[in-house]
Amino acid sequence: MMLPPAPPAPPEVAGAAPPAWFPWVGLAAGAVLGLVGLVWLLRVLPRLRRARSTTGTVVEVGRRTANRGQFLWHLVVDYAVVDGAGAGQVRRGEWVGQSSLDHTAYAPGMRLPVRYDPVSGAVVDLPGGGRPPAWLVPAVLLVVGPLVGGLFWVITG
Repeated sequence: MMLPPAPPAPPEVAGAAPPAWFPWVGLAAGAVLGLVGLVWLLRVLPRLRRARSTTGTVVEVGRRTANRGQFLWHLVVDYAVVDGAGAGQVRRGEWVGQSSLDHTAYAPGMRLPVRYDPVSGAVVDLPGGGRPPAWLVPAVLLVVGPLVGGLFWVITG
C-alpha cells in the first residue's frame, strides 16, 4: 500500500522572528533601570539616615500651582533643631506633596512629628503626607528593572 505524498511545507513569513539584536534591547533597558534605581537609592539613603525626629508647629497650609493646572499642597512647619551646633534653634521647613494630601488634617498652630535633614534643613517626612517612603521607588527600580530585562531576554531570545 502506498502512502499519499506529504503536503508541501508552508512558506516562511519574512520578518516573523525578531532580529538577533532585539533581546539585547530589553536586557539593556532593564540594566539601565536597575542602574538608575541604584544611583537614586545611593543618593536618598544618606539623607534618610541622617534625618532627625522632632516636633514641629504648622505655620501655613496652602497650595501651589504646578504644570497643567494641577496643584501641590505645601505645609510650612517651624521645628526645633534637636542636636548639633544649632540645638534649640527654630528652623522653618517646607513640605510639598501631591494633591492627594489631606490638607484638612492640618491647620496653623497644630503640633506634629516631623523628620528633617540637619544638613539642608528640609523636611524629609511628614506623617499622613500621602507619599510612599523615599526609598521605595528607587528600590523597586533596582529590583524590577533587571528582572524585566531578564524576562524580556528569555522571552525574545
